[in-house]
Amino acid sequence: MERKDEVRRFITLIDELYEHKVKLLCTMEAPPHRLFLHDRAPPGDIADAGSRGVSRGEREDEAFAFDRAVSRLMEMQSKEYLEAQTHAGEADGDAQKVNTT
Repeated sequence: MERKDEVRRFITLIDELYEHKVKLLCTMEAPPHRLFLHDRAPPGDIADAGSRGVSRGEREDEAFAFDRAVSRLMEMQSKEYLEAQTHAGEADGDAQKVNTT
């Protein structure tokens, strides 16, 4: 996976938006499950994981974070998520005021 730092920051952003029930509107070049092309070693292939300087545990953590982000992005597209109230208790369609000063 190239650009690992950017991918980690994006996953963290998705986690935060999801936790705070933020409605994210964006376009994607691919469906969520194809956004991150990460290289998973086949089960039990410790040698392959170690050959890239990444431990098996780190690879499993990255795979878990990727799967979680994909799941959250899919849920964030659902009608139920989009119609749900925000964390501030405002109904869908109510504008949220943001202080930019």
